[in-house]
Parts: sequence; C-alpha cells; structure tokens
Amino acid sequence: QQQQQQQPAAKLQGQRSIKLGSNSRFLGLAIAVIGGVVYGLFLPAFQIAATDPFKLLPQGTPPLTVYTTYFWFSVGFAATSVVINGVFLYKPPFGTQASSVTRYLTDHKGRGLSILSGVLAAFGDLSQFMGGQVAGYAACMLVMAYPVVGVLWGMVRFKEFKQASRASLALIAAQVAAYSTAVALLASSAELRAGVGHN
Repeated sequence: QQQQQQQPAAKLQGQRSIKLGSNSRFLGLAIAVIGGVVYGLFLPAFQIAATDPFKLLPQGTPPLTVYTTYFWFSVGFAATSVVINGVFLYKPPFGTQASSVTRYLTDHKGRGLSILSGVLAAFGDLSQFMGGQVAGYAACMLVMAYPVVGVLWGMVRFKEFKQASRASLALIAAQVAAYSTAVALLASSAELRAGVGHN
C-alpha cells in the first residue's frame, strides 16, 4: 500500500524535475557556479543603491532608503521570475517536458509551501538589508546561516546524506567548520574594531 501511495508522487516528481545524465556533471557544476556568482553580486549591488559609496549620484542627491531599494529589488526579482518561468514553461531546458500557463495554474500541489518559502525569503532578505544598514553589508552577508541550516535540514528531515560516502561527509563537515570559523573571526574583528574606536 505504501508503494502504491508513492507511485503517483514519483510520477509527478518525474514530470516536474529536471534530471541530467551522468555525462552532464560538468554542465551542472557550471550552472551552479554561474548561479553562485550572480547571487553573490546582488548584495553589493543593493549596497551601492542604498549607500552610494562610489558617489555615482549627483551632488546633493541622497541615496535610496533600504525600504525603497528593497521595493525595487522585489519588482526586479518578480519581473525576472515571471519572464524566465514563462520561457521555460514552453521551452524547458535539457529536453524536459514542456508545459503551459494553464497547466501551471491547475497544478496546486505544493504551491502553498512555495508561497511560504517566498514569504520567509522576503522577510529574511529585508532583515538582512536592515541589519546591513547598521552592522555593514559585508558582515550581514557572512553571518547568514542558510548554509548550516540547509545542511541540518538535509540531514535531519530529508535524509539526503544517509548513504553518502565518508569523503562526502568529510567535505560537508569541513564546509560547516569553515563557515562557523569565518563567522567567529568576523565577530572577533568587530570587537577589535570597537576597542580601537573607544581608545
């Protein structure tokens, strides 16, 4: 009975997922690297818009507030998402099954969780940007805990590393350790800067 319940879910997952063959590992890594680079550039761009560190605005023109910058950030994010998803619906990459707006709107399974994840991401981004205004955007970019939270979710809830090799587990542990060390060093440097300022 459990297998019968899993079959429809597996079929739906197969229709939704983008699966690459083993010979496409380099392509997958390249896409991940490009995504990481683009994602890493958005916070500096936000900082430039909110603080104008390079004096790009005309003299006497104040930079945008965090809330105004976040509003236009959200507009750009939403517009880009609509365009990219619209293109991929009808011309999906890697030879996967094409869809349509009608099929997209009638498929409601899991849509609530998607909306919840978007709401959480929006609040998380806004909190990060507000913290960046006080503590500095570089510090806020580093102390984001999503790499550690993602690893914990993968281990505890989704059992993603249940059959992982020792080498994979060692790399994951090294990632968490390096990230935690970086956050500790950042906190120490902040205390040193505060001490210098008082002196």
